Amino acid sequence: MKIPIKFDLMTDRGAKPSVRELLASVNFNPAKGTIDLGGARIIMQRANVGHIMRDELRALLGEEETRVFLLRQGYLAGRADADFMRQTWPTLDIGDAFTAGTRLHTFTGTVRVETVHNDFDFRRGRFSGSFIWHDSIEALPIAEKGLRTADPCCWTLVGYASGYASAFFGKPILYKETTCIAQGKDHCRVVGKPLEEWPADDPAVIRFRDRVLARETGAPRPAPPARARAAAADPVAAPVQDALQLRALAGLPCILIGPEDSGRRHAIEAVLCPGTEPDWLDGADLTLARLETAREAGKAPLLIDGVDLCAPQVQRRLGQGRIAFHGTATTPLSQLRADPRILSAFFGLLAVGAVAMPAFGSRPEADRRAVVEAIALRLARQMRARAPDEAVLARLARSGALAGLSQVTGALRHLMLTDEGPEAALAAVTRPPADPHADPRLTSWIADALAGDGLNLDALEAQVRHAALATEGGNLAAAARKLGLTRAQLAYRMKADGAPS
Repeated sequence: MKIPIKFDLMTDRGAKPSVRELLASVNFNPAKGTIDLGGARIIMQRANVGHIMRDELRALLGEEETRVFLLRQGYLAGRADADFMRQTWPTLDIGDAFTAGTRLHTFTGTVRVETVHNDFDFRRGRFSGSFIWHDSIEALPIAEKGLRTADPCCWTLVGYASGYASAFFGKPILYKETTCIAQGKDHCRVVGKPLEEWPADDPAVIRFRDRVLARETGAPRPAPPARARAAAADPVAAPVQDALQLRALAGLPCILIGPEDSGRRHAIEAVLCPGTEPDWLDGADLTLARLETAREAGKAPLLIDGVDLCAPQVQRRLGQGRIAFHGTATTPLSQLRADPRILSAFFGLLAVGAVAMPAFGSRPEADRRAVVEAIALRLARQMRARAPDEAVLARLARSGALAGLSQVTGALRHLMLTDEGPEAALAAVTRPPADPHADPRLTSWIADALAGDGLNLDALEAQVRHAALATEGGNLAAAARKLGLTRAQLAYRMKADGAPS
């Protein structure tokens, strides 16, 4: 192996074994096709193999399970290297053997370690370390592509450092990566200390304790709490999981109130009707006869999309509390309270069962990323395509342009079907707001109207809605599309205009 002259002295730095001594311990046997380090077989392979495996795992398992897998893999490799170091150099000072982990990292080409501080006392079980990682094999390729991740991504290296240190101290040592070049930082930085010194509710601590270490004694992994199970299984439903279950267990109707494209129906199906493909009733078109037909068919609880659009006779029947149902609504509860079209008994049911469904764009970035990754995984299976890499998914999750799940799905399909990047995918599924000044005829008409008796905006909007409906031959869905509304939104506004249902 050639070492540039200007770097030759670096191979002798640090305690024993130095990088030079490690290199001298490498033996290649062409007769067997083997390479060994101090008698232990090693292999050489291209660095991108790890990235290929990482992408395949993400497509198969999802982001969180891939993180756990790579942390566990790194942890086991670190423990194995700690044992190898002590067995191969048995007379080595324990402090030198411990710090040899940083030189092994450099020797294997995975990362160059710069020590900020490394304070340890094996007799007292005390340890505190801080290190800077340069040219990480996990993060550098992402940074070189100009991509960015929301969180640090050197999972295998973090697991390795934790496993190596844990083996020497005989108790769990957890390293956390605080900054990463994949996030656009200048370098990767890690901090290590005993597990018990980290906050018990830290997500990294919970993951390390319950997932990475759980198999150390052969004990079964503890079941994560309900919220964690929901988030892992269905990120779309995670924010409302507990609230929906609480109301359902109390025998109350669950009314998920939020934007049309927030995943309301999906969340109700995932939490309250898992493993089924339920039929939904359209609240805007629901008649008393249809309601009774669905009830008599034994489809309980009934699912109603747009319960805030139900006709008074339907509200009255549901308000009696004898028909089990769940539903969605777009109108906020505060507006429903003041709406004279909502009967008091029916409003009482809506009020106690109401759960707010957040818009996709208003969710925390970590939630948006989990949703994007879950949809990408589902689409990859359906389309038999490779899911976009984690940096691209993180870019979509950070974008403020994606207002709803249909746009997320569209952007992901665009990425999987083309060679274009995330910016092109975002441009393909979003559009700028319409400019009211773009049509000179409309501008002129408004100016003339204002110069005369003025405008009644409510009457004008009602006239536009009725004109759109007439143009589409009474087809409510087609008229809604022409006006840039959902069918439920147009139906609600038509009722407000006094149009017959």
